[in-house]
Amino acid sequence: MSSQPSRPTLVELLAGLFAATTDPGGRVVTAKEIVHRTRRVGPGEVGESYFSQLRSGVAATPSFRTVEALAAAFEVDIAYFTADFHHHFAHATMTDRVWRARADRTNHYHQLVLAMADLPRQQHDDITTLINVLYDHEHTRCSCHAS
Repeated sequence: MSSQPSRPTLVELLAGLFAATTDPGGRVVTAKEIVHRTRRVGPGEVGESYFSQLRSGVAATPSFRTVEALAAAFEVDIAYFTADFHHHFAHATMTDRVWRARADRTNHYHQLVLAMADLPRQQHDDITTLINVLYDHEHTRCSCHAS
């Protein structure tokens, strides 16, 4: 009889993300930094107290928006938080799964870029301008919070 591997708990998923995530200086990222990152990504902002409850297992069923914000903050594909993802990569270590989820997220961006190549020049330029505006806006907000 073969046993199915169990789905990792949210506590285990977050621990795996922390173990594989560093700040720009190469240090392990802090909970405070992840909370700050969720504020930059939009409507799924996660407060420090709630994030602490998620990490400790006191809160175990976050909303989709919260999961979306956490995925963006840790720079992984949202599929990382699904049972199917972990079933598919059951043979891999948690760190390898995190890196796979990062690669999947990057691959989605690559697919979007390839799709842009087929657009008329004006639409391509409009999208590029919007991306630059969003990039500037995010980095302006980021530098305001950093002080």
